[in-house]
Parts: sequence; C-alpha cells; structure tokens
Amino acid sequence: MDWLHQRARIGLHALIRRSVRRAFHSVLVAGAEETSQQPGPLLLCPNHSNWWDGFLCLHLMALLPERRIALMQEQQHLDRYAFFRYAGVFGIDLETTRSAVGGLRTALDLLDRPETALWMFPQGELLPARAPIVAQPGVSYLAAKREISPVPVGIRYDWTAESRPTVLVRFGSPLEGEPRPEKLSAAIENLLAGIDEDLAAADLQAYQPIDPPRVSINERWDRWNGR
Repeated sequence: MDWLHQRARIGLHALIRRSVRRAFHSVLVAGAEETSQQPGPLLLCPNHSNWWDGFLCLHLMALLPERRIALMQEQQHLDRYAFFRYAGVFGIDLETTRSAVGGLRTALDLLDRPETALWMFPQGELLPARAPIVAQPGVSYLAAKREISPVPVGIRYDWTAESRPTVLVRFGSPLEGEPRPEKLSAAIENLLAGIDEDLAAADLQAYQPIDPPRVSINERWDRWNGR
C-alpha cells in the first residue's frame, strides 16, 4: 500500500498547487531561502486568517524541497477533509487540554526527524486578519521539549492592484532564547507590520513568486485596449 499512498500524496499536492494557482494572482514570498538553510527540523508558525491557509502552507513546501511536510489541523476540520492526511496533515482535538495530548505527541514524534517541516498555527483558531496575534502555549511546549527555535511566518492576502488576490508571505528569523508565547506573538505581528509597510509603499522587491503570476481580468482588459 506504500506505493498507493505515495501516488495519492503526489496527486494531492498537484491538486493543491492547481487550486492555489487558480484562486490567486500570485504567491509572493520573502525569507524562505534563509529558512530552508536552517539545520534540523523546522517548526513553522504562521498567523491564521483565511480558509486557504492550510492549502498555502502545503503549497509553500515547493520552497523547501528537502523537507517532509507535516501540518497540524484541528481534528473536526480534518474529519471533514480526511484526504488531507495523504499530504502530511494530522489532527489535534482542542476541546480540552487532555484531548490535545494525542496531537501534541504526534508533533513531538515528527520533530524527532531532522527532515520534518511542521506547520502549526499558534493562534489555535481562524481569526480576522487584523485581530491581535495571541499565540497559545502549544508551540512553546513543543519547542521547549525538542529544543527547537520556532520560525514565525506572516501571511497577508491583498486585493489592492489585481482582480485576484495576491498572497504575501514573509518568513522570519528563528526565535532566540526561551520560546515564550508572547515572543512568538510579537514576532508574527512584526512580520505582518512589515508586509503592510511594503504594500503601502508598493515596494515588493524583496518578494519572489513561487509560480509565474496569472493574468488577471484587469491585465486582460488593458491588453485588449492596447495598454
């Protein structure tokens, strides 16, 4: 059955890539190269403001080709989309502290493997894009147990210039010292503020697209009119 699981994994990642490509004008990323060069397992911690975030994290693994993807998702959502298990997604039950133990144990096992890139949403729930970032203690627990420095990640969805949204992703530096939740919250907030400043200044030179941007409606209209 291993070959079947492998084919399912490849097929699912291809489906995710197509879906992201169709939904967005482009996915622009900064800081991924530095992150890819970090030794040992990665604990990647993005903010969570959009239904697409899980798809996006899986899509971003194209930038970390030597890593094996793992993504923690709330169990009730994974039960709805069980096929995501083939892409490296596993569940955590957040109903109570005791029920979350199983998911945390799975995460600890994965972080024992140096090739792992584990994505975990530290807020623990889907929240509006401008809500204050309040990291829950789960990331700090995993980081302390495995002596790993979490990597903060900021994600923004922007509709300013194109008919389709553009996704901007910025990877931060691994946290130094004790990985307290408030430090992780502040680091993600700083990344988001930096993205907002770049958007306001229309300065996206630091960002590179994962795939060539799609032609949007406004660009087609401009071409039609010879602009």
